[in-house]
Amino acid sequence: MIASDTQLSEITTALVHTISPKVLPRSMAATAVRIMRMLAEGHPVALQRIADTSDLPIEQAKLVMQQFREMGLAELNANGSVVGMIVSLRPTVHHLRINGVNLFAGCAIDTLLLPEVLGQSAEVESVCAGTEGKVRFTVTADGVQSLNPARTVLSIVAPGCTPGISTQCGPDLVGSQGAFCSNVLFFSSPEAAAPWLNLHPGAVILPIGEAHKLARKVWSIPFLASLSGCSQTNDVRV
Repeated sequence: MIASDTQLSEITTALVHTISPKVLPRSMAATAVRIMRMLAEGHPVALQRIADTSDLPIEQAKLVMQQFREMGLAELNANGSVVGMIVSLRPTVHHLRINGVNLFAGCAIDTLLLPEVLGQSAEVESVCAGTEGKVRFTVTADGVQSLNPARTVLSIVAPGCTPGISTQCGPDLVGSQGAFCSNVLFFSSPEAAAPWLNLHPGAVILPIGEAHKLARKVWSIPFLASLSGCSQTNDVRV
């Protein structure tokens, strides 16, 4: 079922109050953006680099990264370097190519928010959760372009709004099977989404254009706003 205006408003409000950057201290959200942008270069990010770019003592940077891990946002490799912070170097079904670099996302809607946060257009290739066919599109500053199939939709749920959905999501917690992420999927058409929707009461679908607007409002704009005038040290919870 395509979300009604009322449902979309309720979902948006629930997302803003549960898993938006707005629930983070501003400096912590800003640190996440810096890490995402460093990962977009295509290489793991060392903790010392994170400390330097965020103007944090190394021990405080470690505590911040531990918080990100507990939230399921940060992925670390065996050396302790960050390999994922919403955008990931580890393959998933959601593939983004940005400025010639192959990147990945754990959640369908991440592919819509990341290009603006990273300041780069992205070519996206993912999979229809109903048919297993390919879904392809480009995200630019002007929105989603070259969508194929043209009727592709995205399923959306929200903690505190959709029954059974929690904020738990992220590679170090449960991979791409987090309660939120595993229910935010691409479908090649509303018809392809129908069997899945029948099994997931309370979930709805959005046309990709509407999903992009939601991604901007809930995630992209707040993440970018966190970079403006934030103190690097006085409001990070440790």
